[in-house]
Amino acid sequence: MKKVSSIFLILIYTVTIYFTLYISASLALYIKNDFFINNFKNNKSIEFTFESEGAIANIDLDMFDENIIISKNLDTSLQIVGVFYINDIETKFDVEGRYFNEEDFKLSKKVAIVGEEVLKELRGNENKYYRFHEDDYEVIGVIKGSSKGNWGAYKVILNLNSIPITVAELHKGKYSFSSDDFTYEKFKKTVEDEGVLLSEGKKVNVYSPIESSINNNSLYLVVFALILMVSVMNIIVSLRYWIDSMRKEIGIRKCLGANSFAIPGLLIKRLSKYIILACLASFVIYGVTMLLMGASFSFSLFTLLFVLIVLILTTFAGVLPMIYKVRKIQPVEMMR
Repeated sequence: MKKVSSIFLILIYTVTIYFTLYISASLALYIKNDFFINNFKNNKSIEFTFESEGAIANIDLDMFDENIIISKNLDTSLQIVGVFYINDIETKFDVEGRYFNEEDFKLSKKVAIVGEEVLKELRGNENKYYRFHEDDYEVIGVIKGSSKGNWGAYKVILNLNSIPITVAELHKGKYSFSSDDFTYEKFKKTVEDEGVLLSEGKKVNVYSPIESSINNNSLYLVVFALILMVSVMNIIVSLRYWIDSMRKEIGIRKCLGANSFAIPGLLIKRLSKYIILACLASFVIYGVTMLLMGASFSFSLFTLLFVLIVLILTTFAGVLPMIYKVRKIQPVEMMR
C-alpha cells in the first residue's frame, strides 16, 4: 500500500508540474507580447479598423507632430506583427543591424526585423529576405539574444505601411493605436479630414501585462486552480496515510523530544525525493509534447521560479493540516 501511495504522489506532482510549466509558458508569452506587440509604447491601447478602402498607406505622416504607433497581429500565433511609427521611433529590445526608420515608413519599404531562428530559414547570401504573402521583405535587423527556444527567436516584425490592404485585411485582428501624447479621437478626426475613415475606437482593457495575461488565459487558469486544489487534497490524503503507517516511529520520535513541527519536516524530507522524480518526469513529458506540437519551449528563470513557488505552496498546503493532526495525538497513543 505504501508503494502505491508513493507512486500516486509522484503522479500527482507530475501532473501539477506539467500544467505549471504550460501555464507559466503561456503567461510568459502573453507578458512579452503585451510589451512587444499590443502596447509598443505603454499599457494603453485602442483597437480600430479602417472603413471603406482606407489603409495605413493613406495616412500622411506629415499631418502629425505627436508620437504614435499603430500595430497589427498578422498571424494567430502572435509570431508576425506589422508596425507603423509616426515620428519618434524607439524599440525596447536590442537589434543587430538596424531598426525601422522614418524613411522606411514614408517610402513604404518592404523591410523586416526577425528573430535568429527565423533568420536561419531565410534565403539569400548577403541580403536575407522574409517571404510574406508572395512578397519579399528585406531583413534589416535581427533581434539579439533570441536564442533557440526564446520568445524573440521566432518573431517577425514587418513594415505595416508596405503591406497591401488586401493582405492586411486577410487577418481578422484589428489594428492597435498607441500614443503617450495623443488621443485616438484626435487621431481619427485628423485622418478623416483627409478622407480616411476609421471605426470607433475600442479601448483594450490592458492595465498591466499580468492582467492581460490573466484575461487571455482565464479558462486555463481556472482549470489550473482546480488541478492545484485536487493535488493538495490528494497530498493531504497521502500524508495522512503516511502518518498512520508511521505511528510507532512518530511516537518514538516524540518521546525522544521531537516537537510537532519536526514530524512534518520529516514528511517534507521524504516528499522531496518524489518531487524530484516528478520534476524530471514532467519536464521530459512537457518537452516531448512541445516538440510533437512543433512549438518552441525553454525553461527560463520565470518558469523555474513559477514551478518552485507552486511546489512550495502545494506542499505547504498539504503538510499544514498534518501539523495539527500530529499535535493532537499523544506519543503513548501512537505507539499502541
